[in-house]
Amino acid sequence: LPPALFQIVPFAKMCHVKYASAFSLLLLQIKVCAASLPCDLEFGTSIENGVLQEDNSIINDGIKYTLNNYQRSGNITIGCICNIKSCARKCCDVGKFLQNKTCVPTTRAFFIPNSRSNYDVDHYHFVYGSKCKPAQLKLLLDPRNNSDFNEQFLLTKSGELFVPSSNVHYSPSEYCIDYIEEEDEIQALICENDTSKGYKHSAKGMIISMPFLLLTFLVYA
Repeated sequence: LPPALFQIVPFAKMCHVKYASAFSLLLLQIKVCAASLPCDLEFGTSIENGVLQEDNSIINDGIKYTLNNYQRSGNITIGCICNIKSCARKCCDVGKFLQNKTCVPTTRAFFIPNSRSNYDVDHYHFVYGSKCKPAQLKLLLDPRNNSDFNEQFLLTKSGELFVPSSNVHYSPSEYCIDYIEEEDEIQALICENDTSKGYKHSAKGMIISMPFLLLTFLVYA
């Protein structure tokens, strides 16, 4: 028999994956979960360098994780950071911004202006990457278009993205913010199954008020 094949998956899923070979040379993927966290696995963070306290809590980077906010699996310890600190989503990793659907390097520090939030970057723990599903629309909100109220947004204290024109809140799994195409002000991409979530009028307004935005929308859709 050929040697077993293994696939490395993100440790946040806390799963290992086994492959079995059939005569047809098709690989069957079987995921066996090794442990479960008391939080969404997507928002876990590595805290194996943290210091264990007498009460079994762990302090890592100045943040205290109580026993019900972390999980150990072998040599890996994952903390439920979003149970303790507000989480928000950035489209690209630190030191990068989104240009032509690709995360490219930038020397500009990521900054949230007061017009977008009452809290600075340090208030949030950022997770990275767009989580829109393939069948979902990606709608671009460009607050630089001051004439269109539909495109304004606010990042709330809890890390949700609030769109005042439609009175809709988007969780960190439904949006990302970043510098997009240009590096002058942060914009937002929101995930929509369709325009029934109260954003139909906004999507129309975006195309009418900003002709070039239609091109950008098509790029990210």
